[in-house]
Amino acid sequence: MIWMDASFGRATKLVLGEEIGGVSGYEKWLMRYLYPTKFVETALDKKKLFIVPGFFYISYVPEERIICDLEVEKSQKKKVDASRISNLEGVKGVLGEIGYYNIEKKWGKFSGVSDSIFYGDSVNVHHCADIHNSKDIAYSQYISMKCECIFGSYRLFFSKFCIKCYNSNNISVCFECDSCKGCSGLMFCHNCENVHDSLFCFNAKNLRYALFNREIGREKYLELRKKLCAGIVSELKEKSWFESSIYNL
Repeated sequence: MIWMDASFGRATKLVLGEEIGGVSGYEKWLMRYLYPTKFVETALDKKKLFIVPGFFYISYVPEERIICDLEVEKSQKKKVDASRISNLEGVKGVLGEIGYYNIEKKWGKFSGVSDSIFYGDSVNVHHCADIHNSKDIAYSQYISMKCECIFGSYRLFFSKFCIKCYNSNNISVCFECDSCKGCSGLMFCHNCENVHDSLFCFNAKNLRYALFNREIGREKYLELRKKLCAGIVSELKEKSWFESSIYNL
């Protein structure tokens, strides 16, 4: 998809210093810490449907009774004669004939959405779950509130140009960050607030040009970031994978 590769290129240029190619080649790496996804065949029309089995209630729904939006009307026509039911066990016995689950939830305005579920008021979304009021999002889950250019991330709000970031609010141009708020230009940082242009900071506040929670100045920071990005880009281009992450340092 043209939009997806173009947006991924913008994000990698800002975050890593250069473009690294099409996003689909990095799917396994981007999905590393997200709920696994799969395709199933819908119960009535045998359509191919994208699902995230561990997301919300989906893990409890029998796959053989899953339907999509286009099959709801058909399922409404199926009925059961109440005289066949005498007790709760009888209810369970006949529900298989009418009890289909539509898990393809979508609402509001949207366009450019593919292989995704639970979305609304968003533009350009691919291989995602639970995306709201956002645009240019791929291989991510639970992204909401005006996010833009997000890849391989989980539970972000009001954030832009982030790659593999998690559980954060109002962050931008970040890579491998978790539980951060009001931050920008971070790499491998956890639980930071109002920290900017910093590397490997944990449980820190109000820092800029910092390394290991200690400010080192702009020149030294830029030197180290350049070397770090070069190593990441090299490994990604070679393997379509980067082993180090915010969760295994």
